[in-house]
Amino acid sequence: KGNVQFQKKYLVSIVVTRQSTFQSKKIIHELLEGLAHLNIGVISGMALGIDGMAHQSALDMKIPTWGVLAHGLDQIYPPQHRRLAIDMMSHGGLITENKKGTKPLPYFFPKRNRIVAGMTDATIVIESDVKGGSMITAHLAAGYHRSVFAVPGKLNDTQSKGCLQLIKNNVAQMYYDPTHFLECMQWELP
Repeated sequence: KGNVQFQKKYLVSIVVTRQSTFQSKKIIHELLEGLAHLNIGVISGMALGIDGMAHQSALDMKIPTWGVLAHGLDQIYPPQHRRLAIDMMSHGGLITENKKGTKPLPYFFPKRNRIVAGMTDATIVIESDVKGGSMITAHLAAGYHRSVFAVPGKLNDTQSKGCLQLIKNNVAQMYYDPTHFLECMQWELP
């Protein structure tokens, strides 16, 4: 639903825990600002927290963004993102494999993550504990032979443990800044 022109040279997914920090918001802004010169689109899961921030930041920078839903197109979950979803329609849109009337049941969220991971060239995990949707998406992306990046954080911070584990286990490369990301992906620098 929305602008379904996926003819973007580059697509990235941004995923993170729902309990976001000020640092994660800053990282998303700097990342998208550093990628705005590309013919790029952003994919995320419309969840509370960073997913919503990623979509909103992309819209603010006129970068097309698509939200992958874990329910039918006849509703928006969480309801707080109704305005965001409407704004995304003209500069991106909403994607789901679920038919109308499908409720946002817990089973559908991990299932939706395979679409987020599979549609993009790279998945960037901003913050994550060792369990949760971000980790599922990162492992799926790696299994699809997509590039995975994780932002390292404080060693004793719960919201960094998942990112650190991804880096330690060579599932993800360390994300440092937009220039480092572009160099790793061999995408054009601004």
